[in-house]
Amino acid sequence: MATAKYLIKRLLASLLLLVIASFIIFAGIRATTDPTTRLRASKDPQAVPRERARLHLNENIYKQYGRWVSNVANFNLGKGDVDREEVTTKLKRGMTNTFELVLWGMILSALIAITFGVAAAINKNNPLDFTLSGLSFLGAALPTFFFAYILIDIFTVYLPDFFGRPDSPFLRIDADLAGHFGRTVEGSFTFTSFVDYMKNLAMPVTVLVIQLISTWSRYQRSSMIEALQSDYNRTAQAKGMSKWRVYMRHSFRNAQLPMVTIIALDFGTLMGGLIVTEFIFQLQGMGAIFIKALSEGDATTLTGFSMLVAVFVISANYIADIVYTAIDPRIRT
Repeated sequence: MATAKYLIKRLLASLLLLVIASFIIFAGIRATTDPTTRLRASKDPQAVPRERARLHLNENIYKQYGRWVSNVANFNLGKGDVDREEVTTKLKRGMTNTFELVLWGMILSALIAITFGVAAAINKNNPLDFTLSGLSFLGAALPTFFFAYILIDIFTVYLPDFFGRPDSPFLRIDADLAGHFGRTVEGSFTFTSFVDYMKNLAMPVTVLVIQLISTWSRYQRSSMIEALQSDYNRTAQAKGMSKWRVYMRHSFRNAQLPMVTIIALDFGTLMGGLIVTEFIFQLQGMGAIFIKALSEGDATTLTGFSMLVAVFVISANYIADIVYTAIDPRIRT
């Protein structure tokens, strides 16, 4: 019962936050982006007034927001101001591509970062700790574009030349995901389609993993060290509990709360698009949509994009609240 009350309260707070965020997003984009700018050079003197009337830009911001919310409730985000493509269709396409990159990147990052962080904490101030910490700092210091181009050189130039296959790159630069999750464009799943899928995603996922591990492993190390130094751990060891049982049963579980928070926040943020990674590997995801809409002054697409990102961030944090209740029962009260 306590858990249900807690989650309902958090859900209501999340919905309220979403409403506030939606108004700030809508009002902010309306104040900074004019959809009629591209028509200023038109020889038709009525082009701008006609477009403003069509978009209801002459109404006050509250009426505009109410109209927009009504459309969103019907899953209608409008059409792009420049390309006239349905924003919903555009975002669905970009979201699918970005989701696959983020999904595999976060799964691998979580497994590696948690392992590295726990190992570094248990071996605090030992050579293993210094080595893992040094690698995490190196990963954080490497600019994304620099590491991406290093991978491209290794797998498309140096290794093919070394093995006498200069025209057969080991991995692909163009991360076109085609049928998604290893399927063909027609929707069938074959071994060849899966191999192509892995070749397409291998380099961008690796770039993302390096970025995330360098941060997440440091969070895991710090939270694990704090858990290892807590009173309940010392009490458990004093009662004769084995060291590894204390590590895994008590310390590790309690050390996951900060990790849940950072993973949830990063998921919501990353779904907004990995702009540099997507650009380098030609992945038509959320980042590409954002850059195009921003450069064209496409207010309708920018509003839909920003709102979708807000939904991802707030939803991810609510899911984190649910996970909290499973990890630490004290949160329910």
